[in-house]
Amino acid sequence: MTNDVNSHEYWNERFRTDWNELGGPQQTEMFARVALRMMPAWLCADIQAHARSMLDAGCAEGEAVALLRNRFGPHCRVEGMDFSEEAIARARAKHGDGDFRTGDLSELDSHHDVIFSSNTLEHFRDPLQLLERWSRQARDHLVLLVPFWEWNRDPEHAFTFEHSSLPAVVGGRLVCTHVDVQNTARLPQTRWNGHQALIVYSSPEAIARSRLSVDALGDGLLPGSLSAEDIVAARAFGTTMSHAAALADEDPRAEARDQRVAQTLEAVNTLSRAIGEQSAQLQQEREAGERIRSDLVHLMDRLQAMQEAVARGDERLAAMQDELASVQPVASLKEAVAQAQDNLFARIEASARRTDAAFQRQSESLGEKIHVLEAQIGAQREAQRLHAELEALREKQAAADLELGRLAVAERLLKQELERERGKMAELLDSSSWRLTGPLRTVATGWYRLRGNPRLRAVPDAPVAGTLAAGAPATIPATATPPPLADIAVVDEHRAALRDILDRHAGQPVVVLRPVVDWDLPLFQRPHHIALRLARAGYLYFYCTPNGRDGVNGFRRIDDNLYLTDQFLLVNRIAGGKILHLYSTDNHCTTEYVQERVAAGDRLMYEYIDEIHPTISGFEIPPHVMEKHALLLERPDVLCVASADKLHNEVRAVRDTGLVMATNGVEHEHFHGRGRENPPAAIADLVALGKPIIGYFGAFAVWFDYELVARLAATRPDYTILLLGWDYDGSLDRSGIKHFPNVHVLGPIPYRELPDYARFFDVSTIPFLINDVTESTSPIKLFEYMSLEHPIVTTNMPECRKYASVMVARDHGEFVALVDRALDLRGDVATLELLRSDARANTWDSKASAIADGIARQWPEYAPAAKRQEKAA
Repeated sequence: MTNDVNSHEYWNERFRTDWNELGGPQQTEMFARVALRMMPAWLCADIQAHARSMLDAGCAEGEAVALLRNRFGPHCRVEGMDFSEEAIARARAKHGDGDFRTGDLSELDSHHDVIFSSNTLEHFRDPLQLLERWSRQARDHLVLLVPFWEWNRDPEHAFTFEHSSLPAVVGGRLVCTHVDVQNTARLPQTRWNGHQALIVYSSPEAIARSRLSVDALGDGLLPGSLSAEDIVAARAFGTTMSHAAALADEDPRAEARDQRVAQTLEAVNTLSRAIGEQSAQLQQEREAGERIRSDLVHLMDRLQAMQEAVARGDERLAAMQDELASVQPVASLKEAVAQAQDNLFARIEASARRTDAAFQRQSESLGEKIHVLEAQIGAQREAQRLHAELEALREKQAAADLELGRLAVAERLLKQELERERGKMAELLDSSSWRLTGPLRTVATGWYRLRGNPRLRAVPDAPVAGTLAAGAPATIPATATPPPLADIAVVDEHRAALRDILDRHAGQPVVVLRPVVDWDLPLFQRPHHIALRLARAGYLYFYCTPNGRDGVNGFRRIDDNLYLTDQFLLVNRIAGGKILHLYSTDNHCTTEYVQERVAAGDRLMYEYIDEIHPTISGFEIPPHVMEKHALLLERPDVLCVASADKLHNEVRAVRDTGLVMATNGVEHEHFHGRGRENPPAAIADLVALGKPIIGYFGAFAVWFDYELVARLAATRPDYTILLLGWDYDGSLDRSGIKHFPNVHVLGPIPYRELPDYARFFDVSTIPFLINDVTESTSPIKLFEYMSLEHPIVTTNMPECRKYASVMVARDHGEFVALVDRALDLRGDVATLELLRSDARANTWDSKASAIADGIARQWPEYAPAAKRQEKAA
């Protein structure tokens, strides 16, 4: 391979041999993405509005061309140019079009609105000469991405860019309008362990169009590296050219206009000459800087040579001392050695002082860089320490997970044993022998009262009668749980409370929910919303709780017709007919229980709301759960409610009657109409930053696409990503996304407070993986997002594709692009109307109404009185 890295033969051979092997296409793409992120908003807006042609100068195999087209197309034609025929042939093969051509960048003769070049100029020994050429071919903007502060240059690079390398004006017409430097070594999976600088030069017309402040011209060019006069000249030049452009538009009198334009152009020429003189002076300063840098290298080489000479002298001295120690001391020899030693040390010290003084003068400029490196090394060591701590915590978490799994299995076995024992005791309490021994229990109760238990009272043996739907009689067994003798009065209190509830709601159909989920949870779920609304529709609803958080003992009134209770065994045995409300997530319900309740005359309503899968349950699904599920789907006398199309189709494959389709919904009034004043203290600082907030609330589990969120965080560092919810299975901590500086994770927010946080989302997202679980999921948060009236972006879930207000991404790249687009749709009238329409069509009231209609069709006698009257009318 030729040694000339700028030669035509060198680069053709690179592209034929090791370009792909060494990651050239990936590095080109990374540089293009870095440049797009660093482009200021005014530049992107001007290109989109006015540019019709763009050239990627030094395009390699065209990765940047594709990204630029995607960002600024289709009205702006983006071409690629490289002097390697091999690179252009590969670009055409990859991207399948003819907008790629070969050409010498130093002899560019075509005009373009924008010339873009990424990591090309550093390959030239005099890139400023090339800039002068390009400035005559770029009508509006010259956009450059170059390595910055590359003191230890890559062997292929011939020039090091720093602030003193950047002229304020190039070609006498393009003014430096933007400079930004980023440390790309900090990016995930970086392809450049150093800094990159984005430099933008713009025409006076573009500056005037973009309404840039003249004071902003030259910003980013560090004082001290570039003369203040040079920056002032750039600002004056921009002001004059903008003024000339304005005169040409404003003065209706041609002669006066021409005269004033001529005067202005004369001023421009004068300024150009002054800038040329300053540029020459700057070039001299650059050359002086190069000489100083060369002198420093030479001095450091000399210092190293002297240090080596000192080391050799020390070795010789030690050898001489060893030799002297082995012979009889001689005074004259000692004196001679001492004199030689003193002379040698004197020469070494004098030379070292001179070298040290020179090195001290030059090393001061390196101090800051050393401090930066030390800080980076310290941060790396701290990161390694934290990583070790994290690994230790993960091991503890894994051990805890195993223990929890063991305890969960033990708990299920104990519950099953308890159910069997309670069943046996219930049979005993219903037996004739229990009734015959009633007088003995009365005597025993009196005895306990005499012994200091005055609260106890006798338990009546007669069944308590009540009325259910359509006037059907209802009875409550003497007890539904096997209490010790001392607890009989407590059981009696619960029976009395239930009898009182049934009496007060006589004639109302009764619905009993098996214990599935507590009522008092941070986030309301489907069982809560449906229970509340069926009660409001006229059903007497008993919400049976596992009582993990609720702390209820007996019955607690939640709303009209809605009661929270821990007395499932009591209400479960209400005789005379009732509706048992079952959920597919109830893994404790068995086939035997279903058959028993059907035989007792109960009606069963089964809500199939999620894929029955270990991912959701947290453990392998027991065989009895699938047996019970199949039985409920097959029985036509069971009313089945499906929450997603996939689940609905699964039921329809078995039967076509007794089926209701009701997706999840939203409490619209709870989320709608929230302003953006007074953010909660937990997010006040994030809101104050003024950056776009990309939000999510809900659970974090294995179905959450952490890789997608990491990509969004890495490629959009100016976006704040706010995640609200609980770590369902520990996958959040294991994912590593908390390490991104723009990702902020809060714990679960109580349902009543959730809108106060979510109202500050600019874009609401559902970044879920696509699998069996999520293909069957109707996300509640989807409809709550609609009521918030923020643009919504989700992954490609079937239940999200059903709504016109939702933007659905097919892959990670499209997801990031749709988030960008969604930010532009904030406040868009058409988008807001779609969100409102979909939200109003999917309230929990409408879902409960669909279920109530299904009950009325399946069992007309179990409809509330109002529903029966409505049907009769």
